[in-house]
Amino acid sequence: MSASYRKDRTVCMELYTTPPHFPKEATQAMLVSFVEAFLAIPIIQKNVLKAEIIFQNGLLDEAMEALGLPKAPHSIWIRSETETDDKYEEILRDPETVKLMEEEEELQYSTSASVFFVDVLTKLDIPTTKSCTHVMIAMKSPAHLSPDNFQKKVEALVDRFLALPIAQQKLLKFSMYVPNQNMATHLRALGLQAPEPVVMVMLDTETEEGFIETATDSAVKTIVADAIRDLGIDAHSLIFSADVVSKVKKS
Repeated sequence: MSASYRKDRTVCMELYTTPPHFPKEATQAMLVSFVEAFLAIPIIQKNVLKAEIIFQNGLLDEAMEALGLPKAPHSIWIRSETETDDKYEEILRDPETVKLMEEEEELQYSTSASVFFVDVLTKLDIPTTKSCTHVMIAMKSPAHLSPDNFQKKVEALVDRFLALPIAQQKLLKFSMYVPNQNMATHLRALGLQAPEPVVMVMLDTETEEGFIETATDSAVKTIVADAIRDLGIDAHSLIFSADVVSKVKKS
């Protein structure tokens, strides 16, 4: 299937998993405040072209459970983009960025968040002005697979899925986010832990019903069963529907 890696942006993903003893609503409010404090830093206002906070919702929990996928632990994701690696390096080196990270305590961000840069592989992108239903997937590599082999197996399953008539009918957007080692040294210097091997997928359908129709298709059920058997996605993944809130959007 035709696909292309995006070359015109540097993309950073932050996956924050709420500690079990933290109240979800209060944690979400604290994280939003934390993100807004970052976005107020002058170098970030100058360099960041796009920033979104991705909030987990429960709209599709039943559809996921019917596929054999348990409810995901509560998490909040942040996606941000700059024009180049150099622009993000300026952010990570900036004294105000360093200070904010050093002073953060309430969220336990350095131990609860996984932060990394990604290569974005766009598999499907049908323009739309409508509000979509968003589904987020972060699949951790099982111990018996190397990250490269895991990525190949995920992409093979993705291509099987996208070739299905139901997927071609219902999906508007589909992208894979593959971690790279860009600025890993700078992230470690900020006290952030090294991320686990993971491949992320983001997909959109026009409506909630469109996703449910997709999820209940017999061929889709077979692919998901294969992914559970071969890749353990029921035990090693975060999969949920989401609300995506734009915080920065420059042309």
